[in-house]
Amino acid sequence: DGFPHMIPLRLCRRPMINPPLPGLFAPRPYGLAMCPRPVFGLSGAQGFVFRDWLHYHLNVLEGVVLIMIMDIDGTAAQHVKDFGDRIEYIPNVTEKMSDN
Repeated sequence: DGFPHMIPLRLCRRPMINPPLPGLFAPRPYGLAMCPRPVFGLSGAQGFVFRDWLHYHLNVLEGVVLIMIMDIDGTAAQHVKDFGDRIEYIPNVTEKMSDN
């Protein structure tokens, strides 16, 4: 019953990197940084859904200023490029982890 594992979550304040788009909401000195699970296989409709998810969290919700995207196979590259420094993108993350 329920989720079988506890996932620790730590929230901390981080200075705002880039002000939000004008007119969406008032700039705040701090915002939320997000790091979702690693992504892969973002082609076709999945890529469009992922891009919409990024847009919603960065441009519609109030307070999200940075999303770190860990990409397993490099397929997210084309979807994150238009978000500038509001995305911290790590391509081929499993290769980087195996090199260490």
